[in-house]
Amino acid sequence: MISISGVVEALKKHKNVLIYGPPGTGKSYLMKEVSLCLGGDDRESSNNSVVIDTEEERRPFKEGSEPRIVSKWVTFHQGYSYEDFILGMRPVAVEGGGFTIRPKPGVLLELVAEAQSSKGGLLLIDEINRGNTSKIFGEFITLMEKDKRLSPEGNIVDETVTVTLPYLSPGEVITFEKSEKGFKVEREFNLPDNIYILASMNSVDKSIAPMDTALRRRFHIINLAPTSSAILSAVGLLEDDSVISIPDGVILDPKHVALVAANALIRLNRSIGFFLGNDFMLGQWYLSCLANMSLEDSKKSLCESWFNRMLPQLIELFHGREEQLLSALKLEENKAESGSGLEVCYPSDEESAMGATTYIELSASQPDNDKVLGFLRALAFGSTEDI
Repeated sequence: MISISGVVEALKKHKNVLIYGPPGTGKSYLMKEVSLCLGGDDRESSNNSVVIDTEEERRPFKEGSEPRIVSKWVTFHQGYSYEDFILGMRPVAVEGGGFTIRPKPGVLLELVAEAQSSKGGLLLIDEINRGNTSKIFGEFITLMEKDKRLSPEGNIVDETVTVTLPYLSPGEVITFEKSEKGFKVEREFNLPDNIYILASMNSVDKSIAPMDTALRRRFHIINLAPTSSAILSAVGLLEDDSVISIPDGVILDPKHVALVAANALIRLNRSIGFFLGNDFMLGQWYLSCLANMSLEDSKKSLCESWFNRMLPQLIELFHGREEQLLSALKLEENKAESGSGLEVCYPSDEESAMGATTYIELSASQPDNDKVLGFLRALAFGSTEDI
């Protein structure tokens, strides 16, 4: 499992961190928690804020009343541009009516300005691969590298790279009113050392072009793959709990429900990995912390997750691959098939001769929780016995 402190340590060391993984692995949640830990939750009081600690200690951050790390959140998309991110020309109303066009800083330059009054700035970019990253970052791809920035003391050193910002005439500056130190952006710009970038990237979305290689290599990549240990942890179990037995297949304890859920997802992901690749696996956050609920609540929660989250995703993933879905769910060999919530429709010999194929649809009525648990237990442990 990737911890919050692990991400903070990676930010300290690398400046730019990319969290990568399929849906349901907790990418956005982890980003939000890191932001809160660094004090970037925009609360009025920062007395209990957490700041990046420059001392060599075992713990990567400490509590205190020092100025916090400020943060900004942005989601990339096809319409997001360099002008939104760095600097662009925008209409500004003028006194007496009408408007004029002036250079307006984007979210990154605004963060740089606000960070001058704190211990630094954290930029959180969700769905980074949904935007045209080459155009959005522009020349800032070079400035992102930690050795191309200003020194920690704010000085230009031999490795520092200076870029010329567009839309600004020689000698023209932009003053930020929100900056306590009266920060100004000039035509010749250097990126401060204390700016951190934490981004997320969905491994499933293949409709978007892969992120620019030059930009990707500037990130330290953390892969949130749904490993067995991560899945067990998500349902509230330890790795040692994986050997818990369920006598005679009778679910008597919420830990039994959690074990069924974890093993079913682990086996399902194994099949997804074989047929589609590990980028398409289902994340551990599709499941709740079942072991810490009552028995009935854990059953109900698992069944809701199966019908409302996991099953629709599986149908989408295996669209046009019905035979593979049958194999992944063991539907042809599983006598508890009625609890799957799916119906397998087989063509007749005459229909097959005309090119018809098997298809799968949702059941007309949702099976009760016990039938669903029976199906998932058979999927989890490979049992074909009636449950």
